[in-house]
Amino acid sequence: VTICCLDHLEEQMLPFAVLGTEYLAVKTKPRGSDSDVWRIIAAEDNVTITTTPPQQGANGQTLAKRGDWIEVVTPDSFEITATGKVQVGQYLWSQQVTDDFTGDPSLILAVPAERFRTFYALTVPDGYATNWVTVIKPIGSTVEVDGVPSSQALFQTFASGRFEFGYIELSPGVHQIEGDLRFGLIAYGFNGAVSYGYTGGLSGSDEP
Repeated sequence: VTICCLDHLEEQMLPFAVLGTEYLAVKTKPRGSDSDVWRIIAAEDNVTITTTPPQQGANGQTLAKRGDWIEVVTPDSFEITATGKVQVGQYLWSQQVTDDFTGDPSLILAVPAERFRTFYALTVPDGYATNWVTVIKPIGSTVEVDGVPSSQALFQTFASGRFEFGYIELSPGVHQIEGDLRFGLIAYGFNGAVSYGYTGGLSGSDEP
């Protein structure tokens, strides 16, 4: 096997106290027909996973020991509910398996839905062909980017129908994104053989 490159994916794990039992696993902006890879890792013993819609190899599975994990490879977006705390990681594919031939592997740690915020501030870097945020919000809620309401036409419902997601392209620089209800935010960007990705933030138990 000839291997040209290796990407070192490294993230600081979220502390146990902020992990949760409900996650919204939303596909990053498609680069053609690519999938995302999801790993669901038990933070406690005997955690049973439910996915909506059902995901092969994950739905109904029980992780017997803390640290056990299961993997889902899918182009779809779905909900994860667990009987105990879990950590969820989202992995992006290399550009070689995308139709657009852009981006590269990246690891994004998901934030539990109960840790969503109503306000995020982020800096978008230079040097990427495209920069995106995925906004995951309750049905019927509103989100503004730099004071401008986002078009509802950008959003689509998924899974149980309680939430909807949309992709918003951002220019380099500082941006502020605010909603009338708590929502999730994932930021990422693509270029030739490179990408970045991170969660926009998370709240404490009593923060907005």
